[in-house]
Amino acid sequence: MLPTKRVQEKFQQGQASLEDVLEAQKNLLNSKKNEILTFYQIWESFFDYLKTANVDLLNF
Repeated sequence: MLPTKRVQEKFQQGQASLEDVLEAQKNLLNSKKNEILTFYQIWESFFDYLKTANVDLLNF
């Protein structure tokens, strides 16, 4: 079970500790950070490709 789902269930039952909530928040932030990094890497690769294409076009 995903930590956030587990914590959500514990929270609804009134059994979640502060550590549980903080761990779930940390996991969500890391997940979002990874999504942003992946998005950035895709755009960076695309712009690198465009730069390479422009250099190749100028050499003709």
